[in-house]
Amino acid sequence: MIDPAPGRRWRRFRPDVVARLETLTRGSPGQRVRQALDAAGTPLDPAELGRRAGLSGEELRAAIDEAQAAEGVFALGAALVSAGAWASLTERLRRELATFHAQEPLLPGMPREALRSRLGLAARPFNDLMARAAAEGVFVDEGATARLPDHAVRFSAAQAAAIDRLMGQFDANRYTPPSYKEAAGGGGRGRAARAHRPGAAEAGAAGRAPDAGHI
Repeated sequence: MIDPAPGRRWRRFRPDVVARLETLTRGSPGQRVRQALDAAGTPLDPAELGRRAGLSGEELRAAIDEAQAAEGVFALGAALVSAGAWASLTERLRRELATFHAQEPLLPGMPREALRSRLGLAARPFNDLMARAAAEGVFVDEGATARLPDHAVRFSAAQAAAIDRLMGQFDANRYTPPSYKEAAGGGGRGRAARAHRPGAAEAGAAGRAPDAGHI
């Protein structure tokens, strides 16, 4: 048996399929490890990697060392990933963030949980991916959210004017600021204002401070 854990059905005679099977048949253990990681396209723990590469024990450990020495495989937390799979993962991360920014231009970043769901990763490999990708400058980690390095909230002229009017109301009525409903009204102006000054509209909705004359 050439591939004990194919994971999918392969089409015969395709050049990439033939090359993969040749590696499994005649390649070194290190090449088989890299091939298994390339095919997975995602980080694998050593046990799953060994199952897919048809290796175990000392042979698997030696194969991993060989693959890492060739700089085609590296550790990602407790898992391993190939350079090819890493490039694909980071490209997917960039695409997901770019799509989110295009759809939600007034939000500073994409929620991490939403990004994890889109990438289809479990919590641990996702956190390891995010830590390394942020260190490499692929994206900016803002804690609860993530954004591309060149993303910034930018307002149209109409939105900027609406924000200025609303902020003027807050400044002119410090003890009786606009309510959340008032701030959020007017064709999306409230949303732009919340992006400009997070919490301002919510503070108005939570309750107005008593008038100084009634204290």
